[in-house]
Amino acid sequence: LVATVERPGAPLLLEPTPEEVAASAAVAARLSDNRVERMSLQQSILLALAQRRFSAAEPWIRTTERDVRAELDADLRMDRQYAALVSKSIRKAAEYAATGNVGRLEKLIADVRTSDAQLGHRRPDELQALDASLADAIEIARSTRMSLDRWQFRVETYGDYRGKVDSSVKRLAEVTPDIEAVRALAGPDPRRLPKLEDRITTIAVALLPLSPPSELREAHDALRTSLDLMRDAARLRRQAFSSGSMETAYNASAAAAGALMLLQNATTRIDDYFRRPFQP
Repeated sequence: LVATVERPGAPLLLEPTPEEVAASAAVAARLSDNRVERMSLQQSILLALAQRRFSAAEPWIRTTERDVRAELDADLRMDRQYAALVSKSIRKAAEYAATGNVGRLEKLIADVRTSDAQLGHRRPDELQALDASLADAIEIARSTRMSLDRWQFRVETYGDYRGKVDSSVKRLAEVTPDIEAVRALAGPDPRRLPKLEDRITTIAVALLPLSPPSELREAHDALRTSLDLMRDAARLRRQAFSSGSMETAYNASAAAAGALMLLQNATTRIDDYFRRPFQP
């Protein structure tokens, strides 16, 4: 077998000079849409120029190095500007979302778009991620705004109920130490029991005309039941003193324990209902 090789019809091109290689790489970097690839190529060009500084003509090295470095610095400067824009926007968005400030968030979104346009839309990936974060923030802000408005409605509509319940709960705080003593089978002084029953009855009567919001109907009923159990605990404890029956004393203790548990649950639910949402 004989292989035949045709002679080239045109002379081969000469090997490109270092200046031509650097110029071609600089053009390729300039035309690249990928920021990471562009900056990597620019850094490679600068490294290659530094390595050839003493083996090639100085003028074109200085010119190419200056141009490439200027383009690389421009990219780095753009990175810093977009990083600052993203950081500032996310910080403000979190603040506005936490306070339910929908209007401020909408203005922030408009400002971000304006800033991006002024920067020439040079970082679409970063802006896409930022837009997604701002969209999440505005949904949170709208939900927060609804919660705050609902809380304001509760305060304004049921403020009178809350004030009277708070007054009763404060008065209950004065009698709970004696009820706790009944629960622990540790008192109180028998002479305190008649007055204790009267004070509990007075508080219970004050709760009768109150009309709670529908969401607090169960909590209000639990509060009233707690007072009934307190009265039972005081009455049974007084009977135990009179009869010396430990069984009656234990029944008084059970009533006191139930009363304290219901009181805790009821007051917690009422406090939660009127608590301002998203408090720092």
